[in-house]
Amino acid sequence: MNLKQLCTIFLCAVPALASAAPQTYAFSWTGFHDVEDNVFLSDYVIDGRFTGEDLNGNASIELAEITELRIFNVDYIVCPTPRDMVVNCDINAFSWSEADGLQLDTRMSRSTPPLGSYGYYTLSSGNSYVTESIWARPGIYDREEYRWTAETSFAIQPIPEPGSYAMLGVGLLGLAALARRRSARLPGG
Repeated sequence: MNLKQLCTIFLCAVPALASAAPQTYAFSWTGFHDVEDNVFLSDYVIDGRFTGEDLNGNASIELAEITELRIFNVDYIVCPTPRDMVVNCDINAFSWSEADGLQLDTRMSRSTPPLGSYGYYTLSSGNSYVTESIWARPGIYDREEYRWTAETSFAIQPIPEPGSYAMLGVGLLGLAALARRRSARLPGG
């Protein structure tokens, strides 16, 4: 096998291997109806990211196929627990496909038992995002609910992995070497 054939095989194999890796996506919904104040907040954003791979080949990434889900930068898979706090993260439903969009149903609870404060964050995409805060000692309760409307917009985009940039660099170097080699073969080049 000569060098040209090896390079061709390498250039064909690299994209195939790269496409088999999990993909990370950044998503956001913008514009919600604030139920408590009865106003539409055009600049209120719920954002996050997820990493997953369509392992079963059904053109959809489902709950069992994700390795990361962050909402407001909290990782619901790892569910970090700061000191002196109890945190529970639940992902009741997850799916992403071009045809059906992003479907999420999550709940996170945080509590600080010594202080008696509790927080609940429930997200049901297409429906509502609810935050509830309870402080037991002073007896304070706060609830905020943001509902999806026809004006709520959705955006999602893949985040390129570092390997994608490396693959682009290798391809550009290959093209530059090919151009240089061809120009050297031309008379007067």
